[in-house]
Amino acid sequence: MGLIKNGGEQFAGPGKIDLDYLLGANGGHLNVTGAAGRGTKSSFVLAVTWLLLEKAKAYSREFPGDKEGLKIVPIIFNVKNFDLFFIDRPSLKFSLKKEIYRATWREMGVEQPHPFENVTFLAPEKPGGGMPIATGRLGGVNPYSWSLQDVIKHGLLSYLFAEEDANDMNFGALLMEIENFLTDDITHPDGVIERKLKNGKPETFKALVEWVEKQAVAKQQELKNHHLATWKKVYRRLFRIVDQSKGVLAYDRKEGNPPNLTQVDTHDPVVLDLYGLAGLPELQRFVVATIFDQLKRARSGDNVIPGLVYLVVLDELNRFAPRGSKDSITQLIETIAAEMRSQGIILLGAQQQASKVSERVVENSAIRALGKTGPMELGASVWSFLSTSAKYKAQNLGLSEKLVIQDNFREPMHIQVPFPAWAMNKSEAMEPEISEQNKGNDSADSGYKKFLERD
Repeated sequence: MGLIKNGGEQFAGPGKIDLDYLLGANGGHLNVTGAAGRGTKSSFVLAVTWLLLEKAKAYSREFPGDKEGLKIVPIIFNVKNFDLFFIDRPSLKFSLKKEIYRATWREMGVEQPHPFENVTFLAPEKPGGGMPIATGRLGGVNPYSWSLQDVIKHGLLSYLFAEEDANDMNFGALLMEIENFLTDDITHPDGVIERKLKNGKPETFKALVEWVEKQAVAKQQELKNHHLATWKKVYRRLFRIVDQSKGVLAYDRKEGNPPNLTQVDTHDPVVLDLYGLAGLPELQRFVVATIFDQLKRARSGDNVIPGLVYLVVLDELNRFAPRGSKDSITQLIETIAAEMRSQGIILLGAQQQASKVSERVVENSAIRALGKTGPMELGASVWSFLSTSAKYKAQNLGLSEKLVIQDNFREPMHIQVPFPAWAMNKSEAMEPEISEQNKGNDSADSGYKKFLERD
């Protein structure tokens, strides 16, 4: 993960972790805490992702016939600005001090650090369909959205509503009945159950909003035993979230562009934007939940592919699995943290304050890392196991330093992490060299073609 600090500017060699504690054998998940702007959480998590991806690629080259070897599939959520939409570009900051920064990588055993390659970029769809929102990239960004059919097919309707709605028993009961009213379950001869919209029911979100509005004012509703006030509450919530969805919910179209991120082998990263939904926390949480739900379904039962690991990178984890919350999205992420590491779903989560995140998510992270952290956070019960000296050190870490905590370490490992060779935002992104025959196509374009052509 970096170089072990040995006082001042001295180092004691590479700082290593046991992958059994990260990738599922003896535990799983990495959780990173650090103060805003000084904890360098994103760059650290991306460095870990890069190192694991390179390790999987190297193993595949060395043992091409091993079907059970390590396979890494990174899925990276972009939550701040469109910073992570440039990780396939060289870093100007890195280039200015290339030899100094390369020395750290070299001592870690990496001779040629480079940007991520063949990255697939996904952003929310504009209203009207077909085009992604502007992200600052000139091309190679593809839209994502969900139609009502997509939501019903995968049982995602409950993820669209906020926690206060989920805790209202009457609201939740009516929502479940509406979902059943819309859903047709078809059992195939092989036992597989397929869900789809029932014929004759609302086929778009627009039609669904109109139908719920009629129920909220009718003297007799199609679904009995629900108070008129509950119908009106469902209508208000549904109208607001559909109206504000900015195209992520296909308003009057029957077809959406839902991401399909399942893989069978090592794959270059997919960066999926949430920043375009800033100010719409319900939709941001919905998008995260649909991806986790998709991976959970793909890795359940007999679908486990030996050696395949999905690395899900998610910053601002407190937004998606807040401490004390009991809503369906928090419960889904808790299930991922507690039960799915053995099925190859690994969460690389980060936040400013671990004390604001679900205890179940944090406690199930076999590896934790601290960047520079304030004394109030370090006084929280989640850090009660740290010694006084470790807490003092955490308050005084430099930008490039981390304390890494693993069960089989006696004390936190104090490391200097490598400076990223890839751009961490648009301002430091250098344009890649493009040959004459490839002009007009960037690495994202070629990455998406490979993504679509995958087996």
